[in-house]
Amino acid sequence: MIIKSNPMVSDSKASDIYNYFATNDKNEEIELLKGNEQDVQDALEDGIHYDRKNAIRHFQLSSKEPLTNEQFKDLIKNYVQKELNISDDDILLASIHTYTDHQSDRDPRHLHLAIRLVDPENGHVKRFDNLYQRQEKIARMFEVDNGLELVKGRHNVAVWHNVPDEYKDKLFHLTQGELPNSFLRDGQYQKQQRNGMNSFEIRNTCKELVKTCDNLQAFAGAISEYGWTIEQGQKKLILNDENGKLVGSVDRILGMKKDEFEKFKGDYEVAKIEVASPTQRDTIALDKLAKAPPVEPSQKPTEQHQEQVQEQTTQQPQTAPEQPEIGTGTDTTNEAKAEASEGMSREEKLAVSEFNKEQSEKEKLLKESLANQKKFAQQMLEDMKKNNKPELKPSWNDILDDREKSLVDIIDQPHPKLKTITDKQVHNFLYKNFKEELDEFFDKRKTLRSIQSDIKNLKENAYFFKKQTSR
Repeated sequence: MIIKSNPMVSDSKASDIYNYFATNDKNEEIELLKGNEQDVQDALEDGIHYDRKNAIRHFQLSSKEPLTNEQFKDLIKNYVQKELNISDDDILLASIHTYTDHQSDRDPRHLHLAIRLVDPENGHVKRFDNLYQRQEKIARMFEVDNGLELVKGRHNVAVWHNVPDEYKDKLFHLTQGELPNSFLRDGQYQKQQRNGMNSFEIRNTCKELVKTCDNLQAFAGAISEYGWTIEQGQKKLILNDENGKLVGSVDRILGMKKDEFEKFKGDYEVAKIEVASPTQRDTIALDKLAKAPPVEPSQKPTEQHQEQVQEQTTQQPQTAPEQPEIGTGTDTTNEAKAEASEGMSREEKLAVSEFNKEQSEKEKLLKESLANQKKFAQQMLEDMKKNNKPELKPSWNDILDDREKSLVDIIDQPHPKLKTITDKQVHNFLYKNFKEELDEFFDKRKTLRSIQSDIKNLKENAYFFKKQTSR
């Protein structure tokens, strides 16, 4: 059995939560065991009223073996509620969903619970200390009592120390050996499963091969028979399968610590991929582009140059400096880039890809350099035009108009509005100065909830008597 949980924030929509539990179209069948939308709404309002981030905790409980409704109810009453000290009123929603996942061997029926976190009377939040360990404790005890397969979790030692004595002998073997999925993150493992990769079989094979190898170089030769390769990742050496897909880091797959793996690695270095050199024509084109002198911003135009530019601007309309065409004479996109063919090996294709990537980087830098030169040239022309115009001092009326416009703009800006009270100082001020009014409000709300509960019971009784009379 696997138990997972996650919090639900106080500003969630009650209708969305209720619909997920009671009318979720994703599932093939839903059996609502307890709850209604109004209870969820009340719990969320309590969380907002007491300024709590989370108001509900959502639990998901699934088993590999099929469970009956009675077993699910027993799991709630005698295991979850007992271990986490949860009352019947704190269970807002309980439903059994049926969803068939064709990539999983687990039972399609699983349980969902929504637990209230905020006490409506005083605003205290339920504390679930060591929740992950306690969730595994609930699962292991339920598996033992119902004769289910014992699942090895990640907190087996903590569970063994905290279960009653009658469970210790049956759970002791789970504390031995490696933890499950110790070399993969959950998300990575699930992604590999979707791609049809069995990472644990690869790991087991690697552990058998490493027993016959004295160092990493010998191990790399042994796994090459399976089509697997070792490459240098961003931080560690990684292992790829026969399709070039990442399996995991080599040290984690082999179960070695850092010092042990460094000793096993020795002087062996993973060969770097060599990139094929460009042709002579491409080299010449790149050299010409590389030798183009950049325009330094610190270089100011001389007076003679300014006069020449002014004469040109008076004789013909101003035109922006033309940017050299990347495709004419200096084509780094088509000429300098290589193409991969079907007859190339995987290493050769990777080399071509790396080379094309470098060429794209060079092309990007070249375009940025040309754009900066163009921008600088335009700025020079604009500065020279401004210098030719006589400087006009602003009049007093212009200054007053500018000042009036700036003040009007400030006044016209939207002012902030207090939408919700989230400041604890404001919250404390209200309680200090309006305690009687707030107490009266809470009493009336408590009475209203009591009336809602009575109406709910009357509806259930009416439905029961109507069903009996119809027979």
